[in-house]
Amino acid sequence: MSKDFTDSIEQLDSSVRNYVKVKLELIKLTILEKAAKIISVIYILLVVMFFFLLIIATGVAAFAVWYGETYNDYVGGLLIAGGGLILVTFLLVVIGKKLLSNGIIRGLSALMLKDDKVPK
Repeated sequence: MSKDFTDSIEQLDSSVRNYVKVKLELIKLTILEKAAKIISVIYILLVVMFFFLLIIATGVAAFAVWYGETYNDYVGGLLIAGGGLILVTFLLVVIGKKLLSNGIIRGLSALMLKDDKVPK
């Protein structure tokens, strides 16, 4: 009886240790998966922002050239385009800061706090 009891305790101890190891591995993999999702979302946002910046810069340059050709005043076109960029930047800083930060926080929290149905 004593031998069976000792064997059962050792087997239980081994099973508990294996369970804890597997659970820790699951936690590590879950954290790694969520970190990878967050990094990919940030990367995609940066790429999209870069392309929007490129489109805006091309539009501003085209406007400055058009204004210069039309009114024979390239400096005026550049000043108007620069003023427009300053105005848009100011509006984004004042208005967009709260909108963007709330959206980013909601998106990241949805990724991180998503309740994945993991069997227990």
